[in-house]
Amino acid sequence: MSKYLFMNVPAHGHVNPTLAVVQELVARGEQVVYYLSEDFRAVIEATGAEFRAYELQQIKEFMAAPKLPLPLFLASISGDVVDSLLEPIRAEQADVLVYDMMCFWGKILAQILDIRAVLMSPTYLNMREMSKFTNVFGGNGQERPGARVEPGEPGEPGAPSMVRTGAGLSGMNISPAFFAQADEQIEAVYRRYNLPPMKLRDLFFNREEDLMISFIPLSFQPGDTQLDERYYFAGPSIHTRFDGYGFPLERLSGKDVLYISLGTAFNNQVDFFNTCIAAFKDSPQQVVIAYGQRIDPAALDPLPDNFIARPHVPQLEILPHVSVFISHGGMNSTMEGLYNGVPLVVIPQMIEQDMTAHRVEELGLGIMLARDNVSVDALRSAVAHVKENEAIHEHVRAMQQEIRNCGGYKGATDKLIEYAQKH
Repeated sequence: MSKYLFMNVPAHGHVNPTLAVVQELVARGEQVVYYLSEDFRAVIEATGAEFRAYELQQIKEFMAAPKLPLPLFLASISGDVVDSLLEPIRAEQADVLVYDMMCFWGKILAQILDIRAVLMSPTYLNMREMSKFTNVFGGNGQERPGARVEPGEPGEPGAPSMVRTGAGLSGMNISPAFFAQADEQIEAVYRRYNLPPMKLRDLFFNREEDLMISFIPLSFQPGDTQLDERYYFAGPSIHTRFDGYGFPLERLSGKDVLYISLGTAFNNQVDFFNTCIAAFKDSPQQVVIAYGQRIDPAALDPLPDNFIARPHVPQLEILPHVSVFISHGGMNSTMEGLYNGVPLVVIPQMIEQDMTAHRVEELGLGIMLARDNVSVDALRSAVAHVKENEAIHEHVRAMQQEIRNCGGYKGATDKLIEYAQKH
């Protein structure tokens, strides 16, 4: 039996894919300890893992009102987190430390304590390749290299979006002073613990471990996919969630269902949801909206008879009934939709989601609708286009098959155990 120490950031999109892996490790007799903020205690303990709480209130406040790219913010707090967790992590005497791609302090702690480390990502791997697709570390707000693609037929990979215009999310116009400050903060942590100095760009783009696991299929990874055996693309970690929210699934049976969700982090958008209500109030479709916890339901316009709107819904149980998914482009939602063969209309809310929206278009799996272009007509046109385009459906079916042939959480668990036994 090996002891695995998991470290993550308090974001459902990063935590959810790890839950089935943790549960499977425990089921196979391995010991798992999971460090995360207190509000994740119940869901972690439900896997059978030992839970260790540590406070990450700064991250929660940031997610509610982000003012700079997430990596810059995480760099700013990494030193404090490392200092507070160093002795507790040392005392764990873990065999393997599994850290999330955004959990910079997990990487740093593994280096300080010389613990074998595994990088786990809910999204893309090979971040050096991904640096070509984002200017988050010094961008000027211009379009990303590689964002534009050659025209193709509608619904074909490489076809331009019929609704892509206006401002995107490819940059934040962050002052160079922020980057210099983030570099200094990271370098200070490395100097304090007598480690070779590293800048934030290196920490983000040049991390390499002997095992790196991603919860997407290989074909969804942009750029060079000729990666060595250290990279494992498990596909989505589909598992039973621990609640059903009392949702009336019977109302979806035999219906043409449109599902709308902006995820859990950037969903405080009453105007968007009210535009959706106006767009589809006369639709023959059954519409399901997950609007999150930050919105007062009273702020929503009156719901037509064909709408169900809840703060939370059991997404995995709903998606088998869905014909079109209007999504923010979070990777978990994207993968869960494709796992169920659902074409996508992606309205990205942050830089990584912008990358995913473009990837969905490039692979012919749906279309992107720029956040600034959301309107009643644009929503109706986008849903009709995705729903009626046979080329999109063909590509979605092919991706669904590839995803279902991936190893999933069991394959990821196999890799972790194999790694622990070999090293």
